[in-house]
Amino acid sequence: MGIFDKKDPLKLQGFEVRFLAQRRLPNRWLIDLSKDDNILINPQKYYLLNLEDRFYVPYRYVRLFVNSGWKQENT
Repeated sequence: MGIFDKKDPLKLQGFEVRFLAQRRLPNRWLIDLSKDDNILINPQKYYLLNLEDRFYVPYRYVRLFVNSGWKQENT
């Protein structure tokens, strides 16, 4: 028994279940690996990217990326 069932797989990823259970917003910025740009995507827009194209950047490292020339997406 649990939340995993072969015949009816879970439609949410593990981190999404944690966000729902803890009632908090996503906090990891993203890079879209399918594009050749220097934009950090807002954490709350993660669902707009294909799963395979997501590269997560923890909030504590965003300043390092910005100092290296990356730009934070306008919210």
